Amino acid sequence: QCSSRWITFRKATTNEKGAFNTTYRFTSTTRKTRYRFRALLPRQAGYPWLEGHSKPAKILVTPVRRKHRAR
Repeated sequence: QCSSRWITFRKATTNEKGAFNTTYRFTSTTRKTRYRFRALLPRQAGYPWLEGHSKPAKILVTPVRRKHRAR
């Protein structure tokens, strides 16, 4: 079941053209899971754009099992 809430995981600012990028590492995903992300864009001083948000992007995460080393 999907949650209808959006959770903030990182805040970023844009460059002079209004573009941004960010990364996120899925450290607690233990099975194949589909996540939805969107960018929330607050108004920034000095920029002409209004606040808004992007369309949600769907991401399928498949965890990688790491081999444990014997000690």
